[in-house]
Amino acid sequence: MNFLCIFTVKGHIQTARSRSLYFQAKKKSEAPPPRRKPKKVIIPRREPSIVVPPRVPVYITPDKTVCVECPCFPPEDPYAKNKKLNPCQKSPRTLYELSAEVVDRLGFPPALDWSENEVADWLATEVGFPEYKDCILDNHINGSRLLMLEDSFALTEINVKNFDHIKVLLPATAEQTGGCGESWRILSQQLTEYY
Repeated sequence: MNFLCIFTVKGHIQTARSRSLYFQAKKKSEAPPPRRKPKKVIIPRREPSIVVPPRVPVYITPDKTVCVECPCFPPEDPYAKNKKLNPCQKSPRTLYELSAEVVDRLGFPPALDWSENEVADWLATEVGFPEYKDCILDNHINGSRLLMLEDSFALTEINVKNFDHIKVLLPATAEQTGGCGESWRILSQQLTEYY
């Protein structure tokens, strides 16, 4: 540490070190400034994007004890659990449940139940390719495996390599299996125009 000497008029020598110790001792005796309270962050609530109106039951009696959908009288004991929900107390079915019901009612195309011989006969008579009958029988292509033939790569793997035949087989297979028949027709037209 270097000492800095300061000469005063009377000849007294003071050191800078003694002054700095004086100021440090003075700072230690003072209390630190009080801490500020952290600001509370207020996040504004936004309105829900989908507004679902509350379901209002329609009562048939003036005292509002019986609703239209079921005879739901007020329970005598408020703490008793209902063993069975009344129809008016059930929540409406979700879109997922409604769409699942519609899809379950749809039947599968009858072509999915075909045997290997039926697929080979269909290919020979309706589509007009009897030369591929052996390919179908050798690769055991039945009705459920007929879905795989909607892909041109799968057709080349079972030894259907003629491009013109593939262009005819793809929409015919899609039509029988319930695939995208219309889109296959459009694709087939575009391929025919291109080539």
